[in-house]
Parts: sequence; C-alpha cells; structure tokens
Amino acid sequence: MGVKVLILNCTLRKSPHVSTKDRLVLRVENLYRKLKIKTEILRPIDHFDNFENLLTKIKSCNILIIASPIYGEGQFFVAKMLFQKLKEFSKSGPTLKDQYPLYHKIGGAILTGNKEGFDEVAKDILFNLMKLGAIIPRYSDIYWVGENPAGVNYIEGGGDKNEYNEKRIKYLVQNTLYTAELLDEYPVSPGAISFNELPEQDFFPERR
Repeated sequence: MGVKVLILNCTLRKSPHVSTKDRLVLRVENLYRKLKIKTEILRPIDHFDNFENLLTKIKSCNILIIASPIYGEGQFFVAKMLFQKLKEFSKSGPTLKDQYPLYHKIGGAILTGNKEGFDEVAKDILFNLMKLGAIIPRYSDIYWVGENPAGVNYIEGGGDKNEYNEKRIKYLVQNTLYTAELLDEYPVSPGAISFNELPEQDFFPERR
C-alpha cells in the first residue's frame, strides 16, 4: 500500500521561520519515514491565499495529522480557519459520491502549549476531523505542555528525551498506519447503504 502522510503545522509563523512545534512534528515525521512512509509537512498559513493547492495535497493523503499550539483554553485560530475552509468546500465542492472531504482518511493531532487547554483543543480538533469524514484511531493524539518549569516549550524542555512522550508518538504512528492499512484492505463504500442492501446475517447470535 502506498500510504501518504500529510502533517499540517498550524503555526502562525510563515515559512521559513522556526516554530516551537517543529521538533515535535519532525519526531513524528522521522518515525513515519523510518517505516518507509512518504510524509510531507506543510503550514496552512502559507497556503490560505491559494487554498486549492493545499486542498489537493489533503485529497491525495491517506493520513492527515493536525499540529496546533494550545492558546488559552481554545483552539488556535489557524486550525479553526483550516476547518472552516474544509467545511465550506464540503458544502460547495465536488466530493466522492457526496461524501465529506476527509472521507477514507485517518486523522490525528499534535499539540503543544497550555496544559489547561489541552483536553478542549484535542477534542475540538479530533471531533472536527471526524465530522469532516476522517476515522480517528485510538491514541491518535500527542501533546507537549512541558514539565518543570511549567510552560517550557518542546525545543527548550528536551521533549525528545521524555519517555511518555516518545511512547505516545509511537502509538500515534502505529495506530494511524494500522488503521490506514485496514481501511485499504477493507474499504468502506462511499455511497450510503440502505438496510435492504445489508446481508441477511445474524450479527448478534449470542442474544438468541
């Protein structure tokens, strides 16, 4: 299977400025590449003026990872703009048999920043991916909110030496790849299935 991974770094900084998420994003990218998986990192902030190019990249990937800072208790606005544009496309653009734009894709999240806002932002991003058609595997999110002192970013805080963080990176890569391969082997029909088309099979024989 020719799996393609696209990581969207939703930083406010345009390329080539360094973002504090870069090293964490690169850790994920490097693990995918070690497994011979084609991986690309883009910043939506560089592409909002010509969103069609970014949309083409999104359409061609199998796994879509959203990397975002945590700002207060809410999702950073670049990620919000990205989801808004994808929702607008789903209402007006052509899709596969009227499916949502992330249909048949696997979603995940990479977060850095404020510990108090992590749960809300993680839920927000993963829920938006799911609403747009993506499948969300278990343990498909990772985050870095710093150890002591609180608030130290991933670059300064030595996050790549954090055992728990490294384990979660492996879970994210392993579970998104497994789900992508499973979906490739057992694809879901893009059209809606009526109950009349379901096979005559007792799915719960133990309930007899």
